[in-house]
Amino acid sequence: LARGGGFAGGHGLDHRQHGAKTRFYPRSTARAPAQSLNETGGWLVRYWSWRMRQRLGQHTTEGETMDVGVIGLGAMGQTMARRLLDAGHAVRVWNRSGGAPPGAQVVEEAGAVFKADVVLTMLSDDAALQAVLLDGGALAQARAGTVHVVMSTISVDFAEALQAPHRAAGVEYVGAPVLGRPDVAARGELNILAAGRGPILDRLAPVFDVLGKRCWRLSEQPAAAFAAKIACNMMITMAIEAMAEAVVLTEP
Repeated sequence: LARGGGFAGGHGLDHRQHGAKTRFYPRSTARAPAQSLNETGGWLVRYWSWRMRQRLGQHTTEGETMDVGVIGLGAMGQTMARRLLDAGHAVRVWNRSGGAPPGAQVVEEAGAVFKADVVLTMLSDDAALQAVLLDGGALAQARAGTVHVVMSTISVDFAEALQAPHRAAGVEYVGAPVLGRPDVAARGELNILAAGRGPILDRLAPVFDVLGKRCWRLSEQPAAAFAAKIACNMMITMAIEAMAEAVVLTEP
């Protein structure tokens, strides 16, 4: 089910969305444990995406470039910024500890990043996002109409609390945590769990198409994306625990 078996039917084919096209591939009968774990929980996001697809629609724009800001340049943030640069997007960055990929415009304060068309934040947790976005005043400096995409994993409660300050700043707010490690991001094969207004998700297609192999549209409420990501993390953790217990059970 995680790679399309449940919805592609019993014909032994995976279906994957590539922009507006659905392509079918032979389904592998043997997968490495790490690959299986990475895809655990795919049935959940697939169902939510299927449920919302008609309401939110699908849209892909190829070849369009944008002015993109990235805040948070850890392993994942650096990799995302490099892919965006390679795709021809203009990228401005800010990081608390410095450092930037070659070709990116480094700005002195986080608020300057919010002059871009789209801002991606890849910060470690609720506290880091609170410190930069709200306490540091970055969101208050945003250009009206900017789209802010939270791509790290934050709590559902904090995700809901972010709606009011975004409305006050005139900034569109999208939740889009990802499934995948930095090496997966380097290949542009992340699964993006996106939640926000349909027309805004359409605008983000040139960015999401570079970063991920599939964007799952889950809801119009940003917090729903983080609920889905936490659920996926929970299932992966439970799968690891179950395998560990099975190994112990078989030891002499």
